[in-house]
Amino acid sequence: MAIVAAAITLPILIALYLLKLRRRPVRVSTILFWPPAAKDVQANVPWRMLRPSWLLFLHLALLTLLLTAAGRPAILGVAGQGDRVILLLDCSASMSARDVAGGPTRLDAAKARARELINAGRSGSGRRVAIVAFAAEPSLLCDFTSSRTLLRDSLDRVAGTDQPGELRPAMELAAALGGGDEERTPSAVLISDGGVAYDATAQSPIHLRYERVGPGSGTDSDNLGIVALAAQRDARDPGMVRVFLDVVNASREEKASPLAVSLDGQMVARRAVEVPAGAESVGHRTVSIELASPSGGVLMASLSRVDALDCDNAAALVLPPPTRPAAWLVRPEGSGEPKDHAGSWLLSDAMEELGLRRLERLTPEVYEQSASRGEMEFVDLVVFDRVTPSVLPRCPSLHFGAVPSIEGIEASEEEPAAAGVVLWKRSHPVLRYVSLDSLVVAKSIPMRLTPGPGLEELAQGPRGSLVGLSEHGGVRRLIVAFDLSQSNWPLQAGFPVFLASAVDYLTMRGEASVGESYRTAAPAVVRATGAGEIVLRGPTEVRVNAIGPGEVRTGAITRAGVYLVSGPASIRALAVNLADERESGLQSPADVPVATRAGAAGASVREPREIWTWFVGAAALLLLAEWMVYARSARA
Repeated sequence: MAIVAAAITLPILIALYLLKLRRRPVRVSTILFWPPAAKDVQANVPWRMLRPSWLLFLHLALLTLLLTAAGRPAILGVAGQGDRVILLLDCSASMSARDVAGGPTRLDAAKARARELINAGRSGSGRRVAIVAFAAEPSLLCDFTSSRTLLRDSLDRVAGTDQPGELRPAMELAAALGGGDEERTPSAVLISDGGVAYDATAQSPIHLRYERVGPGSGTDSDNLGIVALAAQRDARDPGMVRVFLDVVNASREEKASPLAVSLDGQMVARRAVEVPAGAESVGHRTVSIELASPSGGVLMASLSRVDALDCDNAAALVLPPPTRPAAWLVRPEGSGEPKDHAGSWLLSDAMEELGLRRLERLTPEVYEQSASRGEMEFVDLVVFDRVTPSVLPRCPSLHFGAVPSIEGIEASEEEPAAAGVVLWKRSHPVLRYVSLDSLVVAKSIPMRLTPGPGLEELAQGPRGSLVGLSEHGGVRRLIVAFDLSQSNWPLQAGFPVFLASAVDYLTMRGEASVGESYRTAAPAVVRATGAGEIVLRGPTEVRVNAIGPGEVRTGAITRAGVYLVSGPASIRALAVNLADERESGLQSPADVPVATRAGAAGASVREPREIWTWFVGAAALLLLAEWMVYARSARA
């Protein structure tokens, strides 16, 4: 194209300088005072000798530059290799960081760099480009094409995620796009901040070049992030929840931030957290918070500060409520009537109000038969009212008005007598919210308890123990050494509180009641209760179809946050967190040491890069110089 244009335009330019001016004859008295005009006296001669001039040289240079630009010149660049190039675009959580407050994200810079690489290709050269976006998993946005419009449209659809970056799956997808042709293996350009997981010992199946976006490893990133959140109920006091957090600091200076913990939107704890700077990587601060939560809910921990990355400033988990146990109430036949034993009647009524999963009333004979046949598999607690069983159950038990046969605890031969509480352990979970000052017992059973391993005295009367605790083999047994009908305790407000605390303490294991959450890098699991569509609504929307009862996997959820669940599901909320130290660290290394096929880490590969815009710019400068020369000659 440039040769054809030169064959047309150069002769025209030269002809303009060879042709003489044809002027209209005019009679004048003399041309003595017109020396320049004397040179054109031979006006009727059509051609003249070519005379050198600055304008001629400028016009030739200007035309040469424009003709060169029309030829689309190119030089060897480092964008890729060969006729097929794959752009690996990092969309992990750290790419959503803003290194300058209010400025563009790293992902915006990566997309701008990708556009430059797309535009740098030489039109008509047969070069084709593919785009792969990746975070925890890769996704092919655009297959090999030479259409810049299609490539740019694919880039516009790229969105950030709250997932950690995994390079190996993206490289495997890029190798699969090559079709297994060893001679024409495509090259890949990794556009990332370098905060991706990779195997430095594994050999890359393709040629790889690393294009870094980000401030670099020597700069300071202002970011605090929650990288771990866990909650667990106390094994001794299931109504108490311990929350554990791990907060990291990406800055090289110590940072502080308010930390707020809420349960179902209600603030339950707040404190200031100071996170030290890390010596080589990030600094850590472990935070432990205790809160009373007899019920479950969505537990949210958040840092109240503005920093480079937003998605790691909060973390959540779903705290399950205490499990509802199934219980047996064993009492003598006929003791349920108020006129017979008011204490037994009030005990039965109070247990009805506890919201147990199942409550069954048995006589001692029925209990003995069931225990001998091993029919207690689905029983979590047995309450004995004035009954001494011949065989203790394998599950926890609560005893009123009778002392069971337990090593270290025995009932003396003395006659029952009136008693009051002299001393009790106010800090124990069973008695923490109960006052025994006004408790009066008409007839208490003299019970002797020898404190030791597995034995604990909770309340003491003038003649012995009134309330004792035994724990052997992981089974707890609580003994109250008086008949409820022989005391004023069932009529006091503290008795239902004691009963509820005792049931919780005896039946719930703290290690079995922990908060549940998922990471953005792993698929979430929802237990379906039937067939239908399950919808998760939160920072994004996820829909899955359940064909029946059972577990349904949603796949990896790309955005962190709390999702409300609707449809045939056993849960109503689901928590998803980033929880990744590498992403919160916002590191931007200069190299990603992945071994390429040639054995060099991050080896540069070269291809033609068009530079016609340089020649157009030079032509514009010469045009300006030509105008200045012409203006100067006209003035002269």
